[in-house]
Amino acid sequence: MSGNLVQYQASQRNITCPSCRAILTVPAAGRYDCPSCGQWMDVSPPAPQPIASYAIPQMPTVVRPRKVRETSALGILLEVIGLLFCLSIFGIVIGIPLLIIGSRMSYGLRCGNCGNKIDSALVTICAACKCSVGRPMRGPLSPISILIWVLLVLFFVVPALVVWLGRWR
Repeated sequence: MSGNLVQYQASQRNITCPSCRAILTVPAAGRYDCPSCGQWMDVSPPAPQPIASYAIPQMPTVVRPRKVRETSALGILLEVIGLLFCLSIFGIVIGIPLLIIGSRMSYGLRCGNCGNKIDSALVTICAACKCSVGRPMRGPLSPISILIWVLLVLFFVVPALVVWLGRWR
């Protein structure tokens, strides 16, 4: 019983009589006479209420930045100086850090989505495409780092092995 009452009250509408301006409560659309002035009036069905529209937020796209080799004059200069220092046995202590620093200076980060330059590994949103930027992945060894390891083996490990094996004769 109370379910019907609630449904009936929910369907009632308040309207204003066009001739006497009395406020009337009517159950539904149809033709009614005003109890104040006796005029007949037509009540149209209520206009449909607009459904609230909202945009479904999309999950941000997370891309990994790419490490790309960029020409950095200072980085290349440090790599060359470090390589020259590595030619002497005592210069290796200075040469290897110079090679590492120069190699790191010659790499930059680019957005994996649009290719825009990213200034720091701490950046979390790309300025161009507004996608979320994750942590950079470690890429494969660069040719210069492979050359560094080959030179270290040739000039450091091989002579050390020759000296060590010479002691056992």
